[in-house]
Amino acid sequence: MIGYGLAAVGVGLLIGLVFWRVVRSRETLVGGQSPKADSDESGRLISIVALLKREQPLDLVLLAAAARRAWGADLGDGSSEGEDGFVAGTPLNALLRWSDRMILVHSIPKPYVNDPAEVARKLRDIRLRNVMIHHEAWLSCDAMLTNEVPSDTELQRWYRVLGRLLAQLIDEENCLGIFVLDENRLYAFNRETVKALQSDDPRRSLEQSAEVLVVAVRDDDPRMQAAVEEARRRWPEFERAFRSGAGELFGVKAPIRRNEETEFIWIEVTAIEGGIIYGKLANEPVNLTGLRLGSRVQVPVRRVNDWSYLCNDELVGAFTVKVLREASREENNFDSE
Repeated sequence: MIGYGLAAVGVGLLIGLVFWRVVRSRETLVGGQSPKADSDESGRLISIVALLKREQPLDLVLLAAAARRAWGADLGDGSSEGEDGFVAGTPLNALLRWSDRMILVHSIPKPYVNDPAEVARKLRDIRLRNVMIHHEAWLSCDAMLTNEVPSDTELQRWYRVLGRLLAQLIDEENCLGIFVLDENRLYAFNRETVKALQSDDPRRSLEQSAEVLVVAVRDDDPRMQAAVEEARRRWPEFERAFRSGAGELFGVKAPIRRNEETEFIWIEVTAIEGGIIYGKLANEPVNLTGLRLGSRVQVPVRRVNDWSYLCNDELVGAFTVKVLREASREENNFDSE
C-alpha cells in the first residue's frame, strides 16, 4: 500500500494528470468522436459523471465516510490513513487509495462540456436536452487504469466500484443526469438511478432503468396516428385487465396541461371511475410547472393516447413507444447528429 505520507505534491501531480485526461476526453467527445476512439497512450479512462444543478465541493471526511458505506472500506478520516487505504485532495479533486485500486473524484463548478447548448441541439430526447442545458456543475468518479486493456470482468468490477461510490456522493435533489464516458451514454436522473448505480452491473441497470424517450414527433405522423388509434380501439382490453387484476404496473399516457404547456406523460393508474382515470405521474415532467414524479393527476379516458401493463412478465400495449424509439434511432449520446 502507498502510505498516507505520499507527498502532497505527488498527489497533486497524479490528480492533475488524470484530470487532464478527463478534459481531453471531453474535448474529443464534443468534437464528434466516441471516447473509445482516443488512442492516447495513457490508457483507457473509465468514468461515471453526475451532471448537477449546482456545485458540490468535496469534503475528505465525507468522502471517506462515503467509501465506507459504498465498499465497507476503512480509508481513514481525511487526515490520517485507514486500514484499507486513504483519501487525499482538495474541494475540487481527490484521490482515494483502496487496496490495489486508485480512484479519482472530481467536483467541478462549471458545465461538463464547453458549449452545453450546442451539445443539447444534437440530442433527440427532450429530457436529455434539459439535462445538458440546465446543469451547471459536475461530479465524477474515475478509475486509474494501467495501459493494459482491462478484461470484461475487471471492467465490470471497476464500474461496480465507481457506481457504488457515486451513489453515496450524489444529492438526489441536485442531480440532473448520469453520463457514462466510456459508453458515451447520457441518462436523465430518475427514482431508479441510485439503485442502478449500486447494482452489480451499473451500465446495464442504467440502460434498463432509463425512462421512455421524450422526443418531438409530429401529430400528423402516420405511424403515431396509427399507434394512438390502436391504443384507443383496444382500450376496453386495458380496462378489463385493470378491473380484474389480470396484470400489474398499469399505466396510461395522456396529455397534461399546466401554464400553457402541454406534455404527453405516463400516469400510474390507481382508479378508473365514471370515465375518469386517476393516478400518479410515472415520469418526471419536463415542463409542467408545479408537478413532479408521483404527483396525483386525473384525465378523461377519451384523452388517453397509449396504455400498457405487465402480464406474466410480458409488456402489453405501449403502442406509441415503438414509434418514439423509431424516431430516436440515433442514440442519445453526445455525438448524435
